[in-house]
Amino acid sequence: MRDLRAIGRRFFRGTVFAALLKRCGIEPHQYWILVDLFQTLSKRQEVVRMGSHNQSLRFFTIFWFILSSIISLLMAAGGVSSGIYLLVFVGLTVFQLSVLLISEVAENLVNPVEGLILAHQPVNGATWSGAKLTHLIKIVVYVVVGVNGVPALVG
Repeated sequence: MRDLRAIGRRFFRGTVFAALLKRCGIEPHQYWILVDLFQTLSKRQEVVRMGSHNQSLRFFTIFWFILSSIISLLMAAGGVSSGIYLLVFVGLTVFQLSVLLISEVAENLVNPVEGLILAHQPVNGATWSGAKLTHLIKIVVYVVVGVNGVPALVG
């Protein structure tokens, strides 16, 4: 697992990804400082929203992983049609993402308090938004893998 993280870290913090960020108007150095800052705030539990706190996000993912495993195994044993099977898990994914992302988007993109941390260091809007959207994408990946990991294999 550490090797996979190291490979991902080398790719995303490398020159190819930095060039992609620059094309989008994002300053790569400031972007990674902000991403690391948000991660540090999460580890310190200074940001206590559901998706911002890594422990609660991991618990949430494991909970839905177990629940979706039970549901998918029961549906497979019951011989449910593939259309109903797909509909149930798409519905669960939409439900979970909507519950979690409505509050996260409101807090994440509009909250001015976190912007005061770097009031002395100007950061352009694209860089700030890119770092915040990275956090939201992380939440989406956790939820989608947690809800749909086992059902994808069972299906």
